[in-house]
Amino acid sequence: MALYKRRKTWWTDFSVNGQRYRQSLDTTDWRQAQAKEKELIAQATNGNLTPASQQFSRLAFRVAVERYLANRKLDLSLPSHKKETQLLV
Repeated sequence: MALYKRRKTWWTDFSVNGQRYRQSLDTTDWRQAQAKEKELIAQATNGNLTPASQQFSRLAFRVAVERYLANRKLDLSLPSHKKETQLLV
């Protein structure tokens, strides 16, 4: 269990059953950060919280690529998006 600050926002970094969780707590108040961290640990212990790395790991490759490209489309120009699409085939 660790609370740490990045710029003005508090983050948590903890492990439950060998699975590591790192997440922003979206608060600048230390007391709120402690309360949110305890809630997240309880959710992870109960199995209600999945680590970010597993969001794509359980998807089929094609589905994961489509989600990735949909998210990247907002950030990339049209030629760059076409290039990434070709590279992920």
